[in-house]
Amino acid sequence: MARHAMRVSFLSGRSEHPDPTIVPLLSALAVGVGLIWGIFDPIGFDVGAVLMFIALAAWGWPQKTKPSSHQIVEVPNDRGR
Repeated sequence: MARHAMRVSFLSGRSEHPDPTIVPLLSALAVGVGLIWGIFDPIGFDVGAVLMFIALAAWGWPQKTKPSSHQIVEVPNDRGR
């Protein structure tokens, strides 16, 4: 289950959006710091890449998830009558 992709429930057809997170803002700031610092000193590109890696690793790190409010139910098979 990817937190950055929209999912659609098969049975209800409703979209399930991921929880809001600050990681996209942090990764954008990391890119900005790396590009601006890199204009003045080449080490800035390396620092920006490390900051970006940290932000993306935090985004992909598994977290404890809340239990789903939807339950799986068994649908009777009407074809076998």
